[in-house]
Amino acid sequence: MKPNFIIAGAPKSATSWLVNALKRHPDTYLPRSELHFFNIKENFARGFDWYCRKFDPGRGRRAIGEKTPNYMWITPAPHESRFGTHLPNIHKAIHRLLPDVKLIFVLRDPVDRLVSAFNHYRRSGQFSPYWDLEDVVFGRKAHLGEKYGLIDMGLYAKHLEAYYQLFDQSV
Repeated sequence: MKPNFIIAGAPKSATSWLVNALKRHPDTYLPRSELHFFNIKENFARGFDWYCRKFDPGRGRRAIGEKTPNYMWITPAPHESRFGTHLPNIHKAIHRLLPDVKLIFVLRDPVDRLVSAFNHYRRSGQFSPYWDLEDVVFGRKAHLGEKYGLIDMGLYAKHLEAYYQLFDQSV
């Protein structure tokens, strides 16, 4: 079963809150966790059938979707994460396999989003608790800020324009 909507971002912008609100409606289904199908090479290699089976428990419901906020980031720097190897051109892969899917983007002030993402990476151990934000964004650790898209993920117009070029905006 294919999803009919995707919450595609932005990371650290209350997308989890939105999922919890949507799950309260009896005619909505979302898997328990982020699938990272379109943005992680190892998951994408499992195939589209593997992805679609994740939505089978929602059969008969009107709104069937998923949330993976990193789908918004169309041009990640190639890197390994705890999820696997990041893929570029996520928007093109989504459009190729789900051309009629409805996309939901939740946005947050980009500076607040950057600070929240930085703190998230510190809490999760990807950034040392001894590094400060300025070092990771502009200083000696800026390569890590770039790798994890601290600034790039907040360039909403760039990412949304790529989606607008492919998907119908009339809905």
